[in-house]
Amino acid sequence: MLKARNAYGCFGDYEKQRDVTERGLRMQEQLYGSDHSKLAPTLGSLGNLHGHLGNYEKQKDLLLRSLTIMEREYGPENRMVAIALTNLSNAYQRLGNAPEQQRLLERAQSIAETLPGHQGMQACILTNLGNSHGLLGNAKKHKDFLERALALKEQEYGPDHPEVAVTLMGLGCAYGTLGFAETQRQFIERALKIKRRAFGDKHVATAGALVVLGTTMGVLGDVESEKDFISQGLAIQEENFGSDHQEVACALAALGQCHANLGNDRTHKDLAQRALAIEERTFGPEHRELITTLVSLSEAEGSLGKAESQQRTADRALAIACRCYGKEHLETAPALLSLGDACRRLGQLSLSKSHLKRALKIQEADLGANHRSLAKGLVSLALAMGQSGDFEKQKLLSERALEIQRRDFGASHRFTARTWHSLGKANVALGEFSLAKQQLEEALRIQTKEYGPGHKEVGLTLVSLSEVVEKDRLELAQRAVKILGEAYGPDHVECAPALLALGEAFGQENIQKYQRCVKKALKIQEREFGPGHCLLAPALQSSAKAFGEVLRRPKPRSKAPRVAELLQTPRRALIEIDLQVLIDPSLKVSRRYRCILILRVAKMVGPKKEALAIAEGQLKEAEDKLSVKKAELQAVQDNVAKLLEEFATAKQKKDDLQQQFEVCTKRLITAEKLINGLGGEKSRWQASSATLGLQYNNLTGDVLISSGIIAYLGCFLAKYRNESVDSWISLMQENKVPSSSSFLLRSVIGEDVVIRQWVIDKLPNDQVSIDNALILNNSRRWPLMIDPQIQANKWIRNSKGEKLLVLRLSQNNYARKLEVGISQGLPVLIENVPEVLDPLLEPLLQKAKFKAGNMIMIRLGDSTVEYNEDFRLFITTKLPNPHYSPEICVQVTLLNFMVTPDGLQDQMLGILVAKEEPEVEKKRQNLIIESAQSKAQLKEIEDKILELLSNSKGNILDDEELITTLANSKVTSTRIEERVKEQEKTQALVQETRETYVPVSVRSSAMFFVIADLCKVEPMYQYSLEWFIDIFLLAIKTAEKPERNLQRRLTALQNQFIKLLYEKVCDSLFAKDKLMLSLLLTFKSMEVDHELDQAEKSLLLVGGTTGAEVRARPQADWLSDVSWARLSELEDLGKGPWPGFTEKFAQNLPGWKAVFDSDDPVHAPWPGNLQEQMTPVQRALVLLAVRADATVPGLQDIILAKLGAEFLEPPPFNLEKVYSDSNNVTPLIFVLSSGADPMAELNRLAMKNNMFETKAAVSLGQGQGPKAEFAINEGKTGGNWVILQNCHLAVSWMPVLEKLVEELDPDVVADTFRLWLSAMPSPHFPVSVLQNGMKMTVEPPKGLKSNLLRAYLSFEEEWFDSAGNSDASRKAFRKMLFGLCFFHALIQERCNYGPLGWNIPYQFSEPDRQICVSQLKMFLEENQTIPYAALRYTASEANYGGRVTDAHDRITITNLVTDYYCEDILKDGYKFSESGTYYAPKHQPLSGYLEYIRALPINQMPEAFGLHANANLSAAIKEGLGVLSTANSMLPKGGGGDGGGKTTDQVLTELSSKFLHDIRVPFDTEWLVATYPTDYNESMNTVVNQEALRFNKLLIRVRASLVDIGKAVKGLVIMGPDLEDVANGILLNKQPAFWQKNSYPSLKPMSSYVADLVARMNFFTDWMENGHPANYWLSGFFFTQSFLTGQLQNFARKKKFPIDTLIWTFHFLKREIASHPKPEEGCIVYGLFMDGARWCNDKQVIQDSLPKVLFSEIPHMHWIPCEKDKDPTDMSKVYPSPIYKTSERKGVLSTTGHSTNFVCTIKIPIAPEHSAKFWIKRGVACLCQLDD
Repeated sequence: MLKARNAYGCFGDYEKQRDVTERGLRMQEQLYGSDHSKLAPTLGSLGNLHGHLGNYEKQKDLLLRSLTIMEREYGPENRMVAIALTNLSNAYQRLGNAPEQQRLLERAQSIAETLPGHQGMQACILTNLGNSHGLLGNAKKHKDFLERALALKEQEYGPDHPEVAVTLMGLGCAYGTLGFAETQRQFIERALKIKRRAFGDKHVATAGALVVLGTTMGVLGDVESEKDFISQGLAIQEENFGSDHQEVACALAALGQCHANLGNDRTHKDLAQRALAIEERTFGPEHRELITTLVSLSEAEGSLGKAESQQRTADRALAIACRCYGKEHLETAPALLSLGDACRRLGQLSLSKSHLKRALKIQEADLGANHRSLAKGLVSLALAMGQSGDFEKQKLLSERALEIQRRDFGASHRFTARTWHSLGKANVALGEFSLAKQQLEEALRIQTKEYGPGHKEVGLTLVSLSEVVEKDRLELAQRAVKILGEAYGPDHVECAPALLALGEAFGQENIQKYQRCVKKALKIQEREFGPGHCLLAPALQSSAKAFGEVLRRPKPRSKAPRVAELLQTPRRALIEIDLQVLIDPSLKVSRRYRCILILRVAKMVGPKKEALAIAEGQLKEAEDKLSVKKAELQAVQDNVAKLLEEFATAKQKKDDLQQQFEVCTKRLITAEKLINGLGGEKSRWQASSATLGLQYNNLTGDVLISSGIIAYLGCFLAKYRNESVDSWISLMQENKVPSSSSFLLRSVIGEDVVIRQWVIDKLPNDQVSIDNALILNNSRRWPLMIDPQIQANKWIRNSKGEKLLVLRLSQNNYARKLEVGISQGLPVLIENVPEVLDPLLEPLLQKAKFKAGNMIMIRLGDSTVEYNEDFRLFITTKLPNPHYSPEICVQVTLLNFMVTPDGLQDQMLGILVAKEEPEVEKKRQNLIIESAQSKAQLKEIEDKILELLSNSKGNILDDEELITTLANSKVTSTRIEERVKEQEKTQALVQETRETYVPVSVRSSAMFFVIADLCKVEPMYQYSLEWFIDIFLLAIKTAEKPERNLQRRLTALQNQFIKLLYEKVCDSLFAKDKLMLSLLLTFKSMEVDHELDQAEKSLLLVGGTTGAEVRARPQADWLSDVSWARLSELEDLGKGPWPGFTEKFAQNLPGWKAVFDSDDPVHAPWPGNLQEQMTPVQRALVLLAVRADATVPGLQDIILAKLGAEFLEPPPFNLEKVYSDSNNVTPLIFVLSSGADPMAELNRLAMKNNMFETKAAVSLGQGQGPKAEFAINEGKTGGNWVILQNCHLAVSWMPVLEKLVEELDPDVVADTFRLWLSAMPSPHFPVSVLQNGMKMTVEPPKGLKSNLLRAYLSFEEEWFDSAGNSDASRKAFRKMLFGLCFFHALIQERCNYGPLGWNIPYQFSEPDRQICVSQLKMFLEENQTIPYAALRYTASEANYGGRVTDAHDRITITNLVTDYYCEDILKDGYKFSESGTYYAPKHQPLSGYLEYIRALPINQMPEAFGLHANANLSAAIKEGLGVLSTANSMLPKGGGGDGGGKTTDQVLTELSSKFLHDIRVPFDTEWLVATYPTDYNESMNTVVNQEALRFNKLLIRVRASLVDIGKAVKGLVIMGPDLEDVANGILLNKQPAFWQKNSYPSLKPMSSYVADLVARMNFFTDWMENGHPANYWLSGFFFTQSFLTGQLQNFARKKKFPIDTLIWTFHFLKREIASHPKPEEGCIVYGLFMDGARWCNDKQVIQDSLPKVLFSEIPHMHWIPCEKDKDPTDMSKVYPSPIYKTSERKGVLSTTGHSTNFVCTIKIPIAPEHSAKFWIKRGVACLCQLDD
């Protein structure tokens, strides 16, 4: 039955499949009952079948029942439950319940994430979850989830699986929603191709893809393809689902829109109505699925002239869209556009423009300003503007729409016709008739071609065209009236413009028809819009004109305008006619009509003229009497005025004399005071005046530069700020803008008094910090300060005092406190913000204030708060290098408050002097305060005097307040100046004392920048400035204090501090990074002492090669190309011992050969006694070049020479000491590595301190956060130890942990409380916790001895003695137990040898060993004979082998275990290695084994692992280059410097040009295809074509990026992330990741990579130009497997063999022959290298490597295909060696089971004394290329 069901499903017959499944379900219910677990799968299948058939409610019920059974049977977190949840979510999706669907999917996803290896299931869940976000309108999340799902599905199923097609469909729709139609088309076409191949052309899955593809083609403008695709899909769906299915509705709606694009409006409407009916029946009348169909229906109704219906339908669509998505969502835009169009048709122009503008705003925000979707809205808005009279705006909008449509569809597409029409109408209104005619004719041409000559759009265009043509005007108008009448009906409002145009066409020739047309048009519009609407204006104008024509026409004298006609004439036209008759006597009207008008005017005006004449006479009589009386009064007044004037003159003279006397007396007194008060100020004020004059002249440029600094430079460091300011000054000088030549921001906008107060308030006293404070004080935006060392935080707290509100976004009530600060005008500091700010702050950052009545308000979330103008906001973050979004950056002023060398040096000096010379430091602090106060008083006095002087009016001697102030200020200023002089003398003495301690502060502060950058190596290496200062204080306290010898004290301080710093930091570093720390501390010390050559240091850190020109290499087999390239680079340094160095080296080759062969090259004598002449850095450079394996000793020599031997021996870790140094609020953090577990040590410490019983341990993970929080809260009060393990697994809970740690108060928390944390390195661990905590690294033991000792110390003696149930089994157990423990240690330590040990470095753990021990004991006790095969299998395949994923690593571990699980191990003489050092001791107690292990050597040799002695060299080289690479990654990228080398820009320009010159242009693939066409008998033609395509993709990327690097250096293009990656690669000689994305695998540095690429191009160029080569360079292929497959194809086709029966046989050719003729069969290849061994040319077998020769070249090989069953190879005499593309060997595991780095396996002959196992243990492999 199951087979039958599946068969029906394969053929798409879902009904029969459903019937069979229901029958099976009934049978199961009869057998097991209705709730048995076996029913769950059947219920799920049946539910999904009902879903296929459209019965969604039934589907939901069945799936709910299945889910209930599964949850009961398997539990709520099982994989089967996740699958059931996913299926159930699909049912809810079909029912339109997207929120419930999303909830179910999120639960399924949380289950899937806990199930490793279920990528396919996770992908399906992600697909459905993305689709649910799409239904809810979140297209961005829709796209993101589906992209993740696509990657998982392609990885799980391959790129052509039907499941991939499902995700491709959804991803295409997501891109379409986001406006990327072309990308959508590509995804849908790919999905359709997959579905057709999987299901056939008539399957419903194919139908859905066809419909979506058709819709996409419509968006792209290909309407015919749209119609074809959708029609095909609809036919398939109707055949499978019937005509009333939801899927059919979608296809109907899409087909209707297609018909709309083709102009078939009635068909469009019918299809849309049919689709709407189906959707309403399926989803209900208010579901979001109806929106698109409603919009389509409204557009159809509008096109058919039913504007009111269109408005109602669009209103309904808009209401649903707003409710489902929100008012500003992209889904609302189509409804708004249709609603705006409807309002325009109804004459509601204001409302229409509002809707259309809103729609355009939404589309521009989501899709961009130039997206094709905007064109439709732009044209609609243009038409509305034209109807409202704004023709200029109509023209601009039409032109913008036309530009978009031309770009996307071409100028003659049907979509452009309406736009041409709108643009033509605008130009008609603007009087540009010639241009308008061309545009309207273009619109008419397109519409006639696309829709036919009788379409309504043609009619509308004819109306407009008739206005600009003279010839055929009447014919055009008549055609328009006919077409529109047929389309809409003769009385439709759309016909009115055509009637008016027809009337205008009749004009003088047929005035009656003219009038009838105008009357009819006016009647229609008044009925539609009302009598007073603005849209009646054209009709009224035509009406007036028509009836005006009646008056102007010559008529018989007896016929005047009839009253009936005049009454029928519109009122506005009557008024115009009366005016014209009265004004223009030439109008030919009847005399009677003109007399009536004249009499009517005379009757109204005559009486008014008579009354005016009487009034004017009376007024003249009254005015004559008044003038007589005025003359008499004036004579009397003149006499009195003369007498008063004489009296006043006499009195004034007397008063003036008295006043002059008094003023003169006062001025004499005040002049004396003024002279005394201003005495001594002349010279100072003259100097100030000159300075002010200069500043005034430079004010323009200085203010401009200051504005630039405030706006742009706040987030940059001092170096970039200075460079920018210098460039701006140069720009000012070039453009002759006056500005200061030496610019300081504090000189332009700063005040010394204010700045001194800032410094007192703990602002760092360096230029960058002061500039930051000035920017903060002058910027209009609120500051966001990058403050990892909380310097700005301290300054803000001190400067604002107790009024400051300190908040954090993690606080529960921070919003309430913020509201209080805003309303009361308090300063607010929000500290420790992350990279994403709370949206609540956005109005505050934007200062979005508004007035409500008389109050200024601002919205804060849901609250409206009164805004106080005194409010100030400060934001700080502890993140050292945050990445804020552009939206945040434009809203705030970013300020970089990271500690600067000058600022830190000043702080360290203050701390040191305060401890060493407390009185001096106290005196300095007092002087700073007193000096600030004194200068503040002087400034206040000066300001008061200047204010009085500026406000003084008249004679200065009359201002008594000014004179009094001057007198008082003179006394005060004299006293202050005397005090200032005393302070300056004391300051000089204090400064002299402080200068003594400057060297210590300089060196100490420099060290901080070393440890601050360690976080670039590991995210857990975080150290705060407070922690650093505590170390400094400890050094001051513990350093030697020799009496009366200050210099010794200073030396002791320096040495003690750097020693303590090294010890404390070493505790928190992994072992691999401790040497790097010592090296960086050494380099920094040498930089401070000016002992370091920057060019030498840079060359050393990049590994000795930068890609420069290499000199000719001397003939020496032992000298490799890499070594010589490094030596050549040394000579390029050009100073010291380097000039002529390569020549001297070549002359002393025997001497250098001795150094190369020496076991101790560091101390071996060098030719010319060069060791004595070179610095340690120079010696290290030579060692790196000659003996790279001695790089570490060379680096140790540098450290030893500068800092001493103690910096080469990291201090041992002491947990008890760390505990004793801790306190109750400092977390103790274990930084773990794989395989490490600190719990044993922690338990011992707890028992020693009586805390074992009270400790609480929580292993963090999903759901453990509340438990951990409860344990911390309990521990704080109870004084317990709280241990939180694996913090890296609880990323989401880390903010809570940070908050809990910050809330630890030493006064509240119990003294015995300790918080222990453990975590693997993770970037999500809270930085503040790391910086303030005590970090300790925990690593598993290193070396065979340590591993064995750890294993045996873990055994209990009682258990050890009791193992085994007989003497023989006990003896065998102890022997084999030791072998197992040795095997465990060996496979762990092989990781140290890189790919020679394991292709992939596996992390074998203690549980692996423990389970093997248990199995060994069980097998020996339960079996009479030892089951070696079972033991080997459980160890190598199950327990340890379960971690091994690489096929060749699995072979290695399988062979290794046979050395220890074998019969020989029971013999006392059996040795584990050739040296005999390691063996299983004889039967003895546990103590005897421990004694033997303790006697083993600490450092093991490679022979213990079966490796060659050269393996040590590989490990040493890897370690040395790793230290240099890590140290180099911490340094800033740049050139030049103290060494006087090239700048970064020069290096980039030079090398990019060189590389661009070397790398050829891409291959001409068209020529290549023509030259090497596809040939059945020659597969190499296909291979060379495919290789050219692959290399072209790489060449295009490489050359384009190199060109852009040159442009970026010149500032012509932006240095984006990809270009920055390439630039860093050039500077660091490292292959950029941007190239690697398109490149073949390679580990070469950039210079060697380019050379290798050029060599490959030359190989293929020679192939293309000269034909197929006789010998193939196997390493030169981009995809080597394609070449090998092609050769097998040639052989198979030639011999008529199936290709899958063929394998390769191999024949090694003699090395002496450089080139070989082309063989008849197979191919000759070359270019391979052997790693771990060498090829012996004489014996023609594989042999051990020569000493210090790591790789050997393999000679030419003849690869011959043969059939598998005819392979002549004797497998016992060959070693099957894998070939890898790079020395890394590891890669991504492909579907073949092999790594992507793996090419194939070749069989290499071996000597009789060796076996394949010998070379497997050696780790021998062949490589296509070396690392350099």
